[in-house]
Amino acid sequence: MKTYLFYRSRTEDESAIRDFLQSLKTIGDDEHVIMQDVNTRDASERARLYDIMVFPTLLTTTNDGVQVQVWTQNMPTLGEIIYYLKQL
Repeated sequence: MKTYLFYRSRTEDESAIRDFLQSLKTIGDDEHVIMQDVNTRDASERARLYDIMVFPTLLTTTNDGVQVQVWTQNMPTLGEIIYYLKQL
């Protein structure tokens, strides 16, 4: 499984995203989250591929790209994230 965190840099949400990532670091699971700043071309194209238009969004996919779970705007609890990351 892959986990992507789509966000837009230089917005008021960026500090909350950084805090969220810091929380993941404290439990040791941050290396599994692929940060996707939609102000970049590659991340913007990936967001479009999954029809993600609202940020922040956390997306988990299978290794071949099939969407498993998506959270938009309101980030899941750390417990939910840990559950999906352990599926990796």
